Amino acid sequence: MSANAASELQLGRIDQVAPITTKTIILGEGQSMTFRLIPAGKFVMGRADGRPDEKPACVVEIAKPFWLSETEVRNDQYAVFDPEHDSGWQDIFDKDHAAPGYPGCHRRMPVVRVSWNEASAFCAWLSKKTGEKASLPTEAQWEWAARAGTDTLFPWGGLDDDFSPYANFADADVRNMKLGWQGKAGAIRARRPFRIDQNYPLHEERWKDDWFNINYVGRADCNLWGLYDMHGNAAEWTRSDYAPYPYVDSDGRNAGNAEKKKSVRGGSFASRPRDGTSACRLGYWPWQKVYDVGFRVVLEMSPADCVE
Repeated sequence: MSANAASELQLGRIDQVAPITTKTIILGEGQSMTFRLIPAGKFVMGRADGRPDEKPACVVEIAKPFWLSETEVRNDQYAVFDPEHDSGWQDIFDKDHAAPGYPGCHRRMPVVRVSWNEASAFCAWLSKKTGEKASLPTEAQWEWAARAGTDTLFPWGGLDDDFSPYANFADADVRNMKLGWQGKAGAIRARRPFRIDQNYPLHEERWKDDWFNINYVGRADCNLWGLYDMHGNAAEWTRSDYAPYPYVDSDGRNAGNAEKKKSVRGGSFASRPRDGTSACRLGYWPWQKVYDVGFRVVLEMSPADCVE
């Protein structure tokens, strides 16, 4: 890295500072979506001491402010676009076949089991319906928004800092997802813990957050830019190909090629914190419908939007 580039490693430098500003758009059928204004600026994307796909870290500029939905898209919001979609159920350990699992389809939970293709189609539908320019966020937009001006692994700190007020990760309560058998179908069954010395299910034993499974959106505290659940709850599709770093916005990775793996960010309720940092990346094919992956939406700034 050159001396000039190194001098730019002022993480989270914001070019255009604005107060937290909201924008609401109407979806129809009684549903709306609220967006937060994300400022322009520069930051170091990736992690120099991270996993192979997180490096090399590089300075990335977000040239223009943008709007980002303050939560992951919910089941009831997505249903305006596709009323037939079902986010389904989440696994129960040691269950019999009398119950399908823990519900993931409540109206206020994030929509999951949507492919990248379907999430992109939702954005295209939203654009046509509202006249806004809607899309999935690029990886750079997502990481910039998740960091919210910070240079740590999470906006609240690192892996040794309590995440429980801020994120729904795989916490100490995951050990209690094992159910006991009560002798008859339909009976209420007690949640029983796995032994503490068992590695599976993978979890963080030190802290306990609001819920042990997928949760309603917005239950955790928001970050400094007013965004909820950027880490945990449901992982999120981005527009970008799951391509090697250094990240270059104009190298074709954001062209929407449906034949390439796409980058997924943020981790989920089933992720340990180490698998949901601001820099952590996963790659899935655009057609995959993953049990813990949803999305949020970017809107381009329009001439009608006023930034102080």
